[in-house]
Amino acid sequence: PQFSELLEASGVDTVKEFRHRRADNLHARLEEVNAQRNLCGRVPSEKELTAMIEQAATLEPMITY
Repeated sequence: PQFSELLEASGVDTVKEFRHRRADNLHARLEEVNAQRNLCGRVPSEKELTAMIEQAATLEPMITY
């Protein structure tokens, strides 16, 4: 739950949006936001973020219109 709050505070609101992020840029933003708000005990590494982004890219959209 804390990581999702950190993502939201960093500007990532959806999985669809998350899958288009670059791990290096996102990591820097997460570090910056976490330093200001102290939302997480640990920010994931760039390698972990890369794996998460790749996994998000494989997910099917859950909401359809």
